Amino acid sequence: MKKIEERVADAISELEDLLMSGQLPEDAIPIAAKTEDLRPEVLRLRAEKALGDLQAVKAKNDLQAKRIAEQRKAKSSIYEFAEMDKVNADFPNWFEQKTGRLPTQAEIEEMERLSWEALLRKISFEI
Repeated sequence: MKKIEERVADAISELEDLLMSGQLPEDAIPIAAKTEDLRPEVLRLRAEKALGDLQAVKAKNDLQAKRIAEQRKAKSSIYEFAEMDKVNADFPNWFEQKTGRLPTQAEIEEMERLSWEALLRKISFEI
């Protein structure tokens, strides 16, 4: 049988995972507490001591998830544009329409590199 400290640590880890997945602290605490047979109010106190404000932890996780989603959308938009036959088209405006923001210099350079690679693939395929 696990020691209480191990159970608390495992429950806090489970709680963090639940918060990262988008669960609200009020919903996640009873779930995490139940997995390690702890009282929810005890887990809340121990988690707040270890992690700080649980609402702030969730807000930080939500913000990080939003950033990751935006990065994925930008990356997929770059790849999509690179595969189009519009090597010299207006990438910044097209990108802004797709993502809601202008591309960074690094994203423009990545698009140019990928566009040339796509063009070379098409040319070598035709030869």
